[in-house]
Amino acid sequence: MLGKRRQADMDVRETKAGDEVVPKAPKAPARFSPAVGRAYGRFLELPAALVLAVLWVAGAMLLGSGALVVYLAGWMLVRSVAGVP
Repeated sequence: MLGKRRQADMDVRETKAGDEVVPKAPKAPARFSPAVGRAYGRFLELPAALVLAVLWVAGAMLLGSGALVVYLAGWMLVRSVAGVP
């Protein structure tokens, strides 16, 4: 019972020796073009220090922009509660 259910979950069919397995087409389209994937792969092949520095700067920018949004939202909330135009 468990074997049949697991086989159905994985969508695998038993094949005999010598049978050719035909891969199925993906159900969802790719989110990015192949060029983006190749560019990202080439980026990851750069020296590790450079990759880590770029990712660190990008992460710092993301965290900084999030902190700025939280700060501005709090500032606007305090102004509205205090009744300052």
